[in-house]
Amino acid sequence: MGKVNKHEVQSVFKVEKIEGITEVELINEGQKRFIVYELLGGSPSDLLLPRNFLIVEGKSEVELLSRMIDRIYSERPKVQVIPADGDIEQAERSMVSIEKLFVSLDDSIYQNRVVVLCDKSRKAEKVNQFLSQRPNLKTNNQFFELPTHSLEEYYPNRNGWKKTREEVKSMACDRKVKLARRVGNEISREEFESEMPMFASALSRCYELAFE
Repeated sequence: MGKVNKHEVQSVFKVEKIEGITEVELINEGQKRFIVYELLGGSPSDLLLPRNFLIVEGKSEVELLSRMIDRIYSERPKVQVIPADGDIEQAERSMVSIEKLFVSLDDSIYQNRVVVLCDKSRKAEKVNQFLSQRPNLKTNNQFFELPTHSLEEYYPNRNGWKKTREEVKSMACDRKVKLARRVGNEISREEFESEMPMFASALSRCYELAFE
């Protein structure tokens, strides 16, 4: 396939229905690879060898990180954030989703590089089983687990970002995604690194392990 030349007046837009309302969003250069990943069906094998992978729970984490990375860490190696499509109401399903996605990267050139970030599971045995089968994830510091059961409970406490467990239970998926976009567009580097330390540590480790 030949190289696609960018035109100075050419733009890419993402059209999506959020809370019953169709929204049109202008996509910048840094976010294009995340859109392409979705269009290709969400399979790591379809990607053109990014420097590293960061596996997260779901779409909200991708929306948060893709926006924040583009604004704050644009000078760092390009990493692909991919969702395992977990469900905080079914923690055991979340871990299974992460494991299934990890299999496609296991025994590959990314085996000792890919980083996994997940919510705190109410089914600790699922996490322990996953890690017992891949002890290198712990010994090589490639596995990170939030101290909360959801991303929404882990946000900084400003502008209504941080939610309680009860509030999270009442939030539809598209509301969570919309909130993640807002936080990703507004959070500062200082806030991210000091108030979301597990996210910051996982991303930092992903950069450390990335191919040069």
